[in-house]
Amino acid sequence: MMKKVLVLTVLVMGSSLAYCSPIPEFPFVFTTGRAEKEVPPNTATMTFSVKAFDEVSSNAVARVTSRSAEVMNFLGNQGFGKSNLVAYELSKQEVRETKEYQVLKILGYDVSRQFELTFDDLSKYDLVAETLFKMDNVSDIRTDFGRKDRKEIEASLVEEACADAKGNAVAMGRSFGRGVGTVHCISQEEIPSIGSRFGFETYYGGGIGSYRAVQAPDKFLFIPANVKFQKQVWVVFKLKEE
Repeated sequence: MMKKVLVLTVLVMGSSLAYCSPIPEFPFVFTTGRAEKEVPPNTATMTFSVKAFDEVSSNAVARVTSRSAEVMNFLGNQGFGKSNLVAYELSKQEVRETKEYQVLKILGYDVSRQFELTFDDLSKYDLVAETLFKMDNVSDIRTDFGRKDRKEIEASLVEEACADAKGNAVAMGRSFGRGVGTVHCISQEEIPSIGSRFGFETYYGGGIGSYRAVQAPDKFLFIPANVKFQKQVWVVFKLKEE
């Protein structure tokens, strides 16, 4: 019967790695705990690039420089300061003609600059996003919505996940007439397969983290109603003596 419990436990393990110790010599129970919460976003981070291609390097640089200045001027007028906007160095790459796996003459130059914009006020998101989407030479626009109090939310979820793990361990131990004692090992990353040490095949599932909001297919731009946070812990509890 104990082998069945261990096999089921291995099935819920994630793919990241964490190491505690060899298999304990005392009776133990290995379990996981999960917690999640959905909350409205109150911040966002948008990344985008300003790009240009031209046969003449200086022309591509001038176009990216001009468009970058236009973007920064627009964002400044919307109240975004240096603390909200990060502009990275210019990047330039040769674009060459290729034929039968041979690199031939230079066709032109790709020049780009990346930006990272932080929103402290989501009321400005619609205007900024729509304006950038309509600008020429602006591409690779991507937004992650989140919470300013993310650390506090995640800390609370870790506590809830630990309580869930203990509840699972108590229920499993009670099924065999054993009480749960002290914690031998706890991790927010997967503990290497216990099942494989008993000769069982190992199965891996995905890890748990915070989820990215997904855009609805029938809308061009939108702010999601909620973003989801999840936490999972892996715990080894010592079983009390009979």
